[in-house]
Amino acid sequence: MSLLMTIKYIFKCHLCSLIFLTEFVELDCKHEVYEVNGQQSLLECIVKCQEDNVTIIGVNWKKMGKDLLNYYKGTTDVSPGFQFAVPGWNKSSNVSLLLTNTKMADMGEYECEVLTDRGHDKCTVSLNVTAMNTTPIMNSSPENNIKETIYCNSTDSAEEKMIWWFDEDSKNLTDSSELVAQKKDNGRFSISSKLTVRKDISKHYTCNVLSITGVLERMESFESRSGPPKDDRSVSQWVAPVVVIGSLIVGLLITLLICRRRSQQRKKTFLLCMNRPFRMLS
Repeated sequence: MSLLMTIKYIFKCHLCSLIFLTEFVELDCKHEVYEVNGQQSLLECIVKCQEDNVTIIGVNWKKMGKDLLNYYKGTTDVSPGFQFAVPGWNKSSNVSLLLTNTKMADMGEYECEVLTDRGHDKCTVSLNVTAMNTTPIMNSSPENNIKETIYCNSTDSAEEKMIWWFDEDSKNLTDSSELVAQKKDNGRFSISSKLTVRKDISKHYTCNVLSITGVLERMESFESRSGPPKDDRSVSQWVAPVVVIGSLIVGLLITLLICRRRSQQRKKTFLLCMNRPFRMLS
């Protein structure tokens, strides 16, 4: 008899002996789980008991009748790609199952059954797996020399998503953004978010696309092309004095030119007077 069959047989025999103690033990599981293809998945289950110092004797995880993980009195038999999620799970009564590399074929209903010295219980968990989205597309539209609007679009998604914004200091700017999600005729979603920012605050922004449960799926960074307005202010600070000084110089030159012309006219008038014949009065 294989190790797996032996564990299952002993597990069931011990289960029958504790059939009348089920009211003392409760297996609390998260019934609906949404995860992404190619990432880890966590199926959460915690053993709760009305009495302290409960001892977990056996744990069985299976999907559609196929055993994935079996534990009984220190002996564990597990399928590749599955494991207990929490180190030291026995002491914390956390019997959650971890899928190390989720595939689309992993979608479905899972059953967890736990056996303790105070009784037993079982519960089901439904795993929903979605395809990983393509990289979000980012672009910007400058409003003026002070503000700029940045856009982040995720155009083809199997379910509705969230988009979070961060600046170069990792400050969350999501509350200042606007999110629009549209469902297409084919049932997929197009998600778009826009964020209006000041150019002088930050030049680097990050757009994070998350599932409804808060799992990070994709991220993209954006670098503002236009410089902050402080450069414009520095230019204006030296342009204004130059314009004023230039105006004064031009005004002074015009004044000197006018004075010179008047001086020349006075000399001509004096010479004309000197060249006239002098007549004595009789």
